[in-house]
Amino acid sequence: MEPTTALPAERASLNRLGIFSQDGSTLGYVLLPVPSDPARTQNTPDANARLEAAYSALTLSSILGPRAKAFVWATERMFTDPEIFTEVPNLAGLLLSPWLAQRPDASDQVMRMRELHLACILADFTGTPGQVALLPFVHYVTINFRRDDAEELAERATNANVAVIASQTYNRARLKEAWQSGAQFAIGTVYKASPNTTKPMTPGELQCLSAIRLLNEESPDLNQVADILSTDPEIMLRVLHLVNSASTGVSQRVDSIHRAAVLLGPARIGPLVMASLISARVHNMDALWFLLTRAAACRELSRDDAGYTTGLISALAYDSGIDAETLVSKTRVSPEVTAAVLHGEGRLGQALRAVVAHEIGNYDAIRETGYSIPEVAGAYLTALPWALNTLQDLYTN
Repeated sequence: MEPTTALPAERASLNRLGIFSQDGSTLGYVLLPVPSDPARTQNTPDANARLEAAYSALTLSSILGPRAKAFVWATERMFTDPEIFTEVPNLAGLLLSPWLAQRPDASDQVMRMRELHLACILADFTGTPGQVALLPFVHYVTINFRRDDAEELAERATNANVAVIASQTYNRARLKEAWQSGAQFAIGTVYKASPNTTKPMTPGELQCLSAIRLLNEESPDLNQVADILSTDPEIMLRVLHLVNSASTGVSQRVDSIHRAAVLLGPARIGPLVMASLISARVHNMDALWFLLTRAAACRELSRDDAGYTTGLISALAYDSGIDAETLVSKTRVSPEVTAAVLHGEGRLGQALRAVVAHEIGNYDAIRETGYSIPEVAGAYLTALPWALNTLQDLYTN
């Protein structure tokens, strides 16, 4: 995004949330200021400048992926002069705040957006006269399903042939209500039913867990780790690819898995082995990115490498169907990590609960952890590009 002419000292705190359909497919992502940030609650020159400063500091592809659609919270300048943003990669449309919907020229501006092939989302739809007047021209509305009149608002939008995106649906009961009320999409993490039985683990997955267990020891035997990894051709090739990549700075080609293990060390081999375990269960790059992002955000927030392991095991249990108790048992992680993953306890559990709450936009739950909403949002935005770069290092030639 282009910077403003005079940037304020502070930037707005942003959250990136997925927009998903009932079948779990992703429409795109919304990028918007968190509710406690002035850029979300005020229409002042300073608030708009802080929001544009936050956008200017981001590369959308690094937090959304190379192909994902982005719908961003519009500043006044973005709404009145949308042409300057049509060439921004990934930008699919704008979210219009309630005060932008009240502008006398709002319908004209929305029509300009349509001509520029920018989608328009009426944010926080409550049925105000200005919002209702825009219904014939917009593509989507977001509705807070904590509201008592959410079903009535959804019906009003649906009757106007506008797709409903449900927000604040961070428990299964409320999400079910939203689907039954006609919502086509929801904001947050896709909820999946817990499996009735734990999926059996393959020999290759057990090998990965054995390697992870060794890497979690105080003084891991890297030769023993290499012996285990050498029995899996795919992971052995990934280790050799990683050690010979430009990012490691190795001057001569390494052909031995044992030498590669020593050169990389536990800190670099651990994420690779865990990623291999994940990819054996999860065959979607977006899902892999989600898993590594949760892990990195927990590490960033807790300022502890054990936070990475905590987030990764938690995310793997969520996405793969492997029981969390099985994972912590097989990996023999510390009692602190075990308590964090299984019960959300301790310092690491506090960070994990805050990150999970951030992923679904449950800001009340973030406050309950003791972390500030901007602090958690910042950790997550830091984790996203790191996780993407890690995946690119692991899976590209």
